[in-house]
Amino acid sequence: MKYIFILNPAAGNGLSEEKRNDIIDKFESKGHEIILHVTKSLKDINKIILNTKEICDAYIIAGGDGTIREMIKHLTINNCQHPLGILATGTGNDFVKSLGLNKSIDESIEIILNNKTRDVYIGEVNNDIFVNVVSMGLDAEIVNMHNKLKHKIKSKLSYVISAIVMLMTYKGIDIKVVADGKTHNNDYLLIAVANGKYYGGGMMIAPDASVYEPKLQICAVKKINKFILLFLFPLLFTGGHKNFWCVDYFKCDNIKIETKDTSYLNYDGELTEGKSIEVSKKKNKIQKIFAL
Repeated sequence: MKYIFILNPAAGNGLSEEKRNDIIDKFESKGHEIILHVTKSLKDINKIILNTKEICDAYIIAGGDGTIREMIKHLTINNCQHPLGILATGTGNDFVKSLGLNKSIDESIEIILNNKTRDVYIGEVNNDIFVNVVSMGLDAEIVNMHNKLKHKIKSKLSYVISAIVMLMTYKGIDIKVVADGKTHNNDYLLIAVANGKYYGGGMMIAPDASVYEPKLQICAVKKINKFILLFLFPLLFTGGHKNFWCVDYFKCDNIKIETKDTSYLNYDGELTEGKSIEVSKKKNKIQKIFAL
């Protein structure tokens, strides 16, 4: 097989030149051809796909959640059906956890070389795509603070610090939710629409979600006392929050969320701003991933 190996050197843990060469050697020793492309920015990914999709059999991406999202986004846009292998080198690697592929680089290489793929459902939000979680409210505010801190604190601690600060200061937003035609009006602290289980550096926001199934999982936390929220927060890492009295947790095919005021919107850790989002999983938007 011929692989195009795309590397984002800016991702959290990166790959040394020695490790890059070791990866290439592993594929070449099995009789495969592998060509390395090192990106200078995420915009390079689309150009690489356009220039290589006719001459390769599969892609390998090395980076974090943002890099993987951009890769899948542009494979989808360019109607490229080649399977994708993932080497997780980001800080959080939440999408990889949701895939069940939270493995070492060497283990991930073996998974790719085994040449077994699975179909992963891709989410659609406001005419864009997402692969893991779309959210609004407290967690988007946490992401905003985390993005400011992560270059100074290069570990999961930056997310924890951001979370603690926002837990104590965030006041919530009035949100209208229409899920499969049913309306929910409430003062929520956050609402997360999940394709995958994990986000925020390992929080199991949607323990029943699966990227391999067509349903969305919704987790909405109502506005509650700060001390109760501090008690609830650790449960997000284990999935124990889903049966808590202040959490609305359900599944749906389509959901529309509206707010009165402009708020941060979190798409797989990338922030934008707006007053509404429409989210669904499209059955015709599927990416083949090398998986167990």
